[in-house]
Formats: sequence, structure tokens, C-alpha cells
Amino acid sequence: GIYGQRQDDVQMVRTKLSTGRMSSDQLLCLADFADKYSNRVLHVTTRQDFQFHFVKIEDVPQGLQDLADYDLTTREACGNTVRNVTACHKAGTCKEEIFDVAPYGKAVTSFLLRHAVTQNLPRKFKISFGGCSGCGLAPIHDIGLNAQIKNESGKEIRGFKVLIGGGLGSFPHGAKPLADFLPADSLLRMCEALVQVFDKYGDKKNRNKARFKYVLDKLGLDEIKKLYEEEFLALENKEFPSIEIPKEEIIPVTPQFNINKKFDTDPEFETWRNRNICEQKQSGYYNIQIKLALGDITSDKARTVAKIASDLAGGVIVNTVNQNMMIPWVKDEALGTVYAELHKISLHKAGTEEIRDITCCPGSETCNLGITASRGLVKHLNEEMENGFPHSEELDHISIKASGCPNSCGQHHIASIGFHGGAKKLNGILAPHYEILLGGRIDEDKVVFGTSVIKIPSKNAPQATRQVIDCYKKDKLENESFGTFFRSV
Repeated sequence: GIYGQRQDDVQMVRTKLSTGRMSSDQLLCLADFADKYSNRVLHVTTRQDFQFHFVKIEDVPQGLQDLADYDLTTREACGNTVRNVTACHKAGTCKEEIFDVAPYGKAVTSFLLRHAVTQNLPRKFKISFGGCSGCGLAPIHDIGLNAQIKNESGKEIRGFKVLIGGGLGSFPHGAKPLADFLPADSLLRMCEALVQVFDKYGDKKNRNKARFKYVLDKLGLDEIKKLYEEEFLALENKEFPSIEIPKEEIIPVTPQFNINKKFDTDPEFETWRNRNICEQKQSGYYNIQIKLALGDITSDKARTVAKIASDLAGGVIVNTVNQNMMIPWVKDEALGTVYAELHKISLHKAGTEEIRDITCCPGSETCNLGITASRGLVKHLNEEMENGFPHSEELDHISIKASGCPNSCGQHHIASIGFHGGAKKLNGILAPHYEILLGGRIDEDKVVFGTSVIKIPSKNAPQATRQVIDCYKKDKLENESFGTFFRSV
């Protein structure tokens, strides 16, 4: 879980948070890590992890021990391993979900962590879980699983639709179907068998062609299925750990607060209430989403979030793939108080998972591979969005994502408007540029990657964003989505 940075003698440390979930105490531990060893900033990644930058290598051993004391690890959050297993952040509370996939994600994490076959894979390997209609981003994963229920002899059997071989990077691939229904009790066996196929047939000499998507391209889906079935059969007599599924029950919340009605008539509070909270399937409870600019939260603000979760909710916090944080299990009568506490630390901004909520990677600020300063672009766009950018609900579905190089850590391929950093010579001098991709989108079964339309100097990216959005607003048909508009125009 440790990487070198662009700067000499300091490291990036990435913690592995299975399905993005942590307790209030664990978040406090992570805030302490940021203070003691980093630059007091916790950065949420698109894999629901936290990253810390500017960590001295001599501090790493004690830092890892501090994390381990709270059951936190950095193991296999980097390198040629199975990376953090992600899941829909609303898993367990979503009204639309078929069942809660988070326990299955945690079981896969535990099973594959330090597993003999995952220690020297050809390249990284990514697994995700979704419970309903797209939050799991299955089509861009090496294994993407979506919850299914099958009726057999009047009995409901839990299982998953399985997609394989998806990925972004320089050459994005959409995942292909392995199974329409895999019984949940075969989940760990399936994961081991498929990782075995990757380990045996992935290219360990050429890193640029080593991801599982290239194995699938080279051998074809039919051959991969055949090899998988051989590995699956070979594991027939192996005993796998049972997956513990906690009984679905309401977390008893006894809020320790005085009801705050200060913002009850504040229009900004109403906007936040309409845009950042989501009613849970458990009656009377809500998920609260906290919008983080650039995916960053300072250690002192993280402590406030931990206290809100423990005092006003269920003591649980979830990182999202959109680089935000979420507090589930907030009662209706506590919403005003939660908002007041977030307002004190300026984390009360409305608009998560919509046009104002922009995703980006660290870019050239700290990453050795970064070509452009993607964080600088997104900071500028964020400021424009918050100050004078004409807002309307018809724009909310437009997503903007930026990466500082072609590797798509900012997931630019699946954005309505995506940027990836590069360089181009102007008057004989190499200058930073962005390639603009338009029309990307994803659901639980399929992905449409954005189409590259132009390469422009990086300083012109904000103007280009505004022109694209203005064009859409002016020329679109009534109720026409951005993706449909792009295809037609």
C-alpha cells in the first residue's frame, strides 16, 4: 500500500477500506495518522480508500502499527494484487437494492487478502459489488457482481450476475458476461478460480498488456470460460469460509444532541436537504452525503464527521466511489443538527452525484505518472460551479471527471465530459494539454466510453466545459439526456 511520490523522500500511503466502510473510531485513527505522519489531509479515492501523501518512509512502520491497532490495513491497496473491493455506498440501506451486498464484499476482501495466488499477479485486479442499477460500476471491473435472486422450489436463492474483464486505463474495455446467476455460496470459489486464470495466463513480462482485459481479448470469452470452469472444478473439494450475513435490522440510534432548528427556514438548508440526503429503506432514517472538493478532508473536519456519526447516527461512515463521504442512519429529527454541525466546518455544500460534484485523480501534484494538474482544473471548475454557474436540474445528470494522464484514475472514460492529461508541442515547446471525451456513461450491465473529440491546451479546459454545457442547454430537445444529445449532434 505504499507508493513513491513525485517529490523525493516522501511516500503515498493508501489504506484499504473494504466496501468503503469504517467506524467512527477508525476514522479518528485515520485522522490521527494524517496529523502524525502526513499533511493533515485524508484523500478519498475512487476505490473508496483513503490516501495520505508526504509520509516519510521512516514513519511508515509505526504508522502501519497504529492502523493495525484499529483493524485497518494498507495491505494490497497497491501493486499487482487484488485491490480494494468496492460496493455501492448505499448497500444495506438502499430502497431499490435486491439485497445488501456489503457483507459479500467484505468476505471476498478477507478471503483474498494475503491469499497465496494474489501475491504476484501480472497486474492489479479489481472487484466490485452492486445491489441494484449501476452504483457498483460492474462493467469496468475485472469481476463485476450484481445482486440477483432466483426462486427454486418456492425458496429464494441469493446470487450474482457476473461480468468479467472490464477496465479503464489507456485502452478501456467493457466487461463481458461470465454467468447470469452464480449462487452466493459459490462466490469465493468463483473469485479464486478466476484469479487463478489471470495469474496463469496474464502477461508477466509486458505490464502495458498485463491486465485481465487483455487476456480476455487475446483468448476470447469462450476460451476464458473453459479455463475458468477447469479451475472452478479443481476447487470442488476445497473448503471455503462461510460468509456471515448479519441479520438485517435497524441500528438503534439514540441521538445525543439538542434539536437545532436554526436553519429550518434557511433556503440553503432546504437545498441541501433536497440534494444531499436519501431516504433509507429503513423507515425514518436517512443517508447523508458530504460533498468533498477534490476528495479531500482535513483531519480536524474528519474528527467532526466521526463525532456526528457517533453522536447523531449509527457510528458508521462510508467513502463513496465519487470521492465523497456518507453518514447513514440519521433520523429525520436530527437532520437540522447534522447540517448545523457540517455548516460549522464548511462541509454543508449541496449537490453530490451531480454536475457540481467533479471527480479527479491527484495528477501531477504528487503522482509520478501525472502529466497535467487535474486537481487544479477541478478546483477551478468547482469554483465556477459554486459562483455564478447557472444551475438547473436538467444539468444534474451531467458528470465531469478528470485524470492527469491517460490511465483513467479519475475515471474520465465514463463521464459525460471527461478530461485526460497529455502533452503537445506548441512552437517547439512541450505544453500540457487535455484530451476531451464526451458522452461516457455506465449502468450495471453496460458501459459507453466517452468519444475523444479534441485535444486542447489545459488552460482552455474550463472554457471548453462551459461551451459544451451551453451548447447542450441551447440545442437539446425537451427531456433529452446529454448522452443522447451527444450521439445525435
